[in-house]
Amino acid sequence: MPVLVLINFPPYLSKNPKYIIINIKVEISQTLQLFFAHKDLEHEVSLPPKFFGPGLKQILTRSLYMEVEGKFHGQTGYIISVVNIDNISRGVIEDTFGAAKFLIKYKAIVFRPFKNQVLDGKISEVNSVMDSHVSDCGPLRVFISNHGFPDEFTFEPNSNPPYYISEDQTMKLIKDEQVRVKIVNLSVQASEMIALGSIKEDYLGLFM
Repeated sequence: MPVLVLINFPPYLSKNPKYIIINIKVEISQTLQLFFAHKDLEHEVSLPPKFFGPGLKQILTRSLYMEVEGKFHGQTGYIISVVNIDNISRGVIEDTFGAAKFLIKYKAIVFRPFKNQVLDGKISEVNSVMDSHVSDCGPLRVFISNHGFPDEFTFEPNSNPPYYISEDQTMKLIKDEQVRVKIVNLSVQASEMIALGSIKEDYLGLFM
């Protein structure tokens, strides 16, 4: 399922006046299988006393799904789906509020791309002005500046919508087109992952 990520651009991105945003879909295709993995993870769930009693395990399970699925998990990547719960610890009562903390060990499918890997995506935006943030995206967005395009491509900012076009007019990079892109830089931060991409090399760019 899609993940909502709010990206605040770092200073080095704002120096590029032209860019394309590649929206990477979550569906596990043949190309994207390398980016998915099963991981053993842990998460702590805190519950107030009103939930103590029958059905506690179901409440903890539901809380785990709500708190981790679709979320970014640091170096692990994006948690796409919880596939199994291995163990739920006994609750530890907090002294201050009376809530109990439960440590849950679980298995999940995670999405974690790496530098120099190639993936398929969809152009979700072509713009001449760098906004301060972007929202409503899949688990990863790849930003391609004008330096990431082959030299024969030129930017047409006055078109509606704007696009990049090849010198021989045969290829146009415009919103909703499918592209194959290589990750050239990947920054893993506390709450997000920011990727820079390129379509300069052979077999990259538009594909059917």
